[in-house]
Amino acid sequence: MSCARQVICCAVDNYSVRMNTPDISTLLRQLGWGANDLARKLRVRDVTVRRWLRGTNPVPTNLQVWLQQCVDNPGNAPDLPEGW
Repeated sequence: MSCARQVICCAVDNYSVRMNTPDISTLLRQLGWGANDLARKLRVRDVTVRRWLRGTNPVPTNLQVWLQQCVDNPGNAPDLPEGW
């Protein structure tokens, strides 16, 4: 496994983390959501989500937490992440 793949949640700054593609993809798959579904829910462009999925841009921390909460609480999804 490459060093980049081993670094899953290395803080980049106070607002974002580095998640590798399988991490965010796994959460979306567990939710039954695709990239376009997430983009619609967050009201962001689909290219933004694809950049997160490719690892081009860091995933905002509050988004990672929110996705995990959605997975952990099916049927009782929390409100959108703060600031969305």
